[in-house]
Amino acid sequence: MAKRLIGKKPKQASDLITRRSLLQSAGATAVALAAGPIISTEGKAQASAVIRFADDGGFYGDAREEAFLKPFSKETGVEVRRYIGQKDLSKMKAMQVAGNLEFDVVCDQGGPVEAAGLAGYLVPLDKSKLDLTNYMQPQWATEHAIAFQYYLLGMGYHAEAHKGKPLPTSWAEYWDVKAFPGRRAMLSRPSDTMEVALLADGVAPAKLYPLDVDRAYASLDKLKSHVQVWMDDSAKSIELLQRQEVDYAFTSSGRIEASLAAGVPLGFLYEFPFAGPQDLGIMKGTTQADHCTTLINRFVSNPDSGAAYFTKAIGFGPLDRPTLDRLPESSKAKLPNPDNPKVAWGMPSWWGQHLGEVAPRHKLWLLQ
Repeated sequence: MAKRLIGKKPKQASDLITRRSLLQSAGATAVALAAGPIISTEGKAQASAVIRFADDGGFYGDAREEAFLKPFSKETGVEVRRYIGQKDLSKMKAMQVAGNLEFDVVCDQGGPVEAAGLAGYLVPLDKSKLDLTNYMQPQWATEHAIAFQYYLLGMGYHAEAHKGKPLPTSWAEYWDVKAFPGRRAMLSRPSDTMEVALLADGVAPAKLYPLDVDRAYASLDKLKSHVQVWMDDSAKSIELLQRQEVDYAFTSSGRIEASLAAGVPLGFLYEFPFAGPQDLGIMKGTTQADHCTTLINRFVSNPDSGAAYFTKAIGFGPLDRPTLDRLPESSKAKLPNPDNPKVAWGMPSWWGQHLGEVAPRHKLWLLQ
């Protein structure tokens, strides 16, 4: 059974004394425990073989722990501890500047992970130790990062509130507030948001990149006054839709499917999704690079772990063919057909190169 330690860094003197005693009694293990809020997975390894894995909390993070992290620890004896906390580009930069890593592997949206690699915060991946024979999206396996799954973003809605009413069938119609009036919720981050803004303005999915930033903001300007909420994360969309505080939300299919499984009457339009990758990268300065690479290989090429995870993670797609083949038809039905021209596939490498210049502009635009 996994031992769970979740919380913020202590601030009281008594807490600091506790850390000091831990350092005295447990050496390097205590240093890892003190590194930040974590969830640790039991394993056979000694303290010298510990991977700190930065991931999300909640259902999907727990599912990844059960399907990937625990079997890896059981087979290799390498302990894996989940770090639950800030893991964005600014956090990775701060760790490098301070020379104090709080995690060894980062699991996050493709754009920020790519940007971290280009900024020198990640080590190059040793592809010779990764089995990419059946990897289906080679453009998502770059020098410093590799995607292990993709998420679908699209339009979510409250099924009962829209019963018998027409729904948008494209991003252009989602932008059409006259034909489809109502309050919108959008993601506050520039990545993914700018892509759908260009799709709404008539750019073909296959011709999205390189992104025309000025055109994207011109498109967003048309929708901005109708956006009730700018969300930091798609998880917020479920609450907004369930309470009917918004009529439409730019959200992930996985969030909607999990809510449906819990009996919440929401819907998701699969006709015009945007597919973006979730990446893995290894932090520069880690002493466990080889073990981290072996763990990543499990994420991208182990159909036993993959099938166990993706059968639960409805709405998220695998990137290795054997895992896809093992999924039940009910799961495959929720994944996009690569041959469908209405499906747009994200390119995190573009964001890796341009996030630093676009992000400040986007923050200013949101405040205007």
